[in-house]
Amino acid sequence: MTDDSRPRRLALVEAVLAWTPPHLMDAVRDAEDMTHHDELVRWGRDAIATITQPRARPQRGRMMSMAGRPAGIAALDRAWDAVFDHVRLEVEKGTLQLTGRMMRPEHRQNAQPIPSVWGRALDFDLRAGAVFFEDQTFVAVETSKQLSFGAVPEVGSDEPGNRTPGDTCPSAADQDLSLLEAMTQWCEPRLVNRVREEERKFIAIELHRYFMPKLTHETEWSQPTSRSWMAETNYVFLTAAWNELTIDFRRRIERGEMYLRGVLSGDDPAAAIEAIPGFWAAELMFDLRANAVRRDSRTYLAVRVSKQAPAEPPVAKNEVPPAAAEPRGPVTPLTAATLTDEEVFVLLDEYARRVVAEEGSPLRLPVKVSFIPILRRKMRQRFATGEHALTLGAEAAALEEWIKTKVDGHQTPSAGHIENELREEHRRLKAQHPRPASKDRDP
Repeated sequence: MTDDSRPRRLALVEAVLAWTPPHLMDAVRDAEDMTHHDELVRWGRDAIATITQPRARPQRGRMMSMAGRPAGIAALDRAWDAVFDHVRLEVEKGTLQLTGRMMRPEHRQNAQPIPSVWGRALDFDLRAGAVFFEDQTFVAVETSKQLSFGAVPEVGSDEPGNRTPGDTCPSAADQDLSLLEAMTQWCEPRLVNRVREEERKFIAIELHRYFMPKLTHETEWSQPTSRSWMAETNYVFLTAAWNELTIDFRRRIERGEMYLRGVLSGDDPAAAIEAIPGFWAAELMFDLRANAVRRDSRTYLAVRVSKQAPAEPPVAKNEVPPAAAEPRGPVTPLTAATLTDEEVFVLLDEYARRVVAEEGSPLRLPVKVSFIPILRRKMRQRFATGEHALTLGAEAAALEEWIKTKVDGHQTPSAGHIENELREEHRRLKAQHPRPASKDRDP
């Protein structure tokens, strides 16, 4: 059956089986050939035969991997992950369009479109025909295919191929990349190569347990030996390499070398893409697998990175451009009362940014207030740039000296007070930014 004769709308499992590139499905079938039926049941793993024809699996011999996990199951995990990564990418690009009935958190009778901007954050249950996004569940999911599939990644590769062979390569200023693509193409090559070098020290089962995407192919990873199972896996140096690369990425965003845009997560399927302020860089959390950015309670999906500053949105036809605001003089104690709450918060946020980021900006306070929010922001910046001290006491002492250079005529908090107030925040930041041990990792 050719693509032209296929129905335009298929059930989720039918669409995955029919429209996934053949080499990805062949990898799933090859993994099934290594797997015993009882192992599929025990590990709760989907297989093509058990999805389409229950109890049709042949009885096969068993081959165990190093960690006691069946080798076929491990290969099946990798193969299905490659299939679902491809489906997520095609949904985000709009090539595949999903519709389904919401069951949670609200029960709705009518089917509704599942926003394409959720693409890389979706999870799938092929048996139930369900799709999951955060706390939302959609059932009776159907899929339509609007365009032909593009290039796809090889099994075991985490870098999606977004460009077909016939595409021309645009200039860097015109490129629009995902977070992972921008980080690997536009950051310091030495830092990218260090991540690759650290990955090559691990065997496959160790890297598949690691939470970050992989920049190297499986063929470049270390091979297991008879003593591999005896060594404890240590990801400290790999994590440190990723942290250095992420710090470089943040600095480039803050300096205006890269610009982020994304769709604010929520229930509005028509939400528009919007700019993500560069001065948030030190507080942004990057999810490279989901291509998402988080800051406090805000999550941006389908993030795009470019080297060109976003232009002002054009005025649509028959739309009257907004009237220019009347010029307003400088903000003074007399005119401050006319500012909206939003304008006041913008000014406070910009002032806090200057105090932290600019050496010549002192902190002037007309009344007694808490310095802890300023110190918390400074500590986050020090962790993001790798300047933080090794212990909480040393970090509190450094923050005490720093705030003294910013404030004139006000009593500043002591190191002990800072230590007590920022203890939980320091523990959280230290877990996110571990420092490598002094000794090299055993080969």
